[in-house]
Amino acid sequence: MSILARPQRFAFNSQLRIQIGSTTFDAPVTNISANGLYIETQNPLLAGATFAASLMVDPPLQMFCTVSRVDLRRGMAVRIAFGLREDDKRFTRLVEEVSDLLEIA
Repeated sequence: MSILARPQRFAFNSQLRIQIGSTTFDAPVTNISANGLYIETQNPLLAGATFAASLMVDPPLQMFCTVSRVDLRRGMAVRIAFGLREDDKRFTRLVEEVSDLLEIA
């Protein structure tokens, strides 16, 4: 039996603009990995919940998120997917840049 390792996570500070139905709100992102983000919020969504979001980098990066893990009153981990291949490539480059910066430090 093989156990899949989680992708390495890196400290990352940004904002995620979350859209659920007609409601939009911002939440801080505290880390990033090749397939997801960790979002701080005192009111995390339930595991399995999905929503559209924009990572507030320049220009904003559009994505779809699925809650994969919940830490009550602290936040939630989300797996991400992209509607556009170019957004997927931009996110991959962003993770690579963040990981390169941490190796230098």
